[in-house]
Amino acid sequence: MQPTTQQQRDLFKEDRTPPEMPAPLRKLVFDLITGLLAEAIAGSSEGYVTTARTTEAADEQDHA
Repeated sequence: MQPTTQQQRDLFKEDRTPPEMPAPLRKLVFDLITGLLAEAIAGSSEGYVTTARTTEAADEQDHA
């Protein structure tokens, strides 16, 4: 009995392209990631980079 050889797919390579993200959403995601990274690097809320959108979201959560 001969072993069969199969090509193994690269698990990290995608055969499809992701959908295009709208520019306003892309900027929001970038701003949120930047804020999270800044907070993680600073280690405290003192070094947190706030944006108008994150401040607005925090205010909305406080009123909820």
